[in-house]
Amino acid sequence: MMLTFATCPSALARWQTQWVIAALQAAHPGLVCVQHVIVTRGDKTLDNPLPEMGGKGLFTQELESELLSGRVQAGFRSVIVAEECTTEGLVRELEKLLEKHT
Repeated sequence: MMLTFATCPSALARWQTQWVIAALQAAHPGLVCVQHVIVTRGDKTLDNPLPEMGGKGLFTQELESELLSGRVQAGFRSVIVAEECTTEGLVRELEKLLEKHT
């Protein structure tokens, strides 16, 4: 089984994504995981205060779109902005996928 993780370009997000991947692979031998880096609106706009740009979703909207489209099976920004996820149920989908294929 292969999982593609959408993640953001920051060093923190990439490290945390790799940490999650390593934990999943340790728990599920044979699981293949890859990272797909996505630059979000929040990553692109560095010269405006976040509240002026719309606040929530600036760092997660593109990740959620990739998840909902099926192009990736998991998305990870960073633990710091995990509460920005605006689509209910996306977190549980990875658990369901792993249960189904292991």
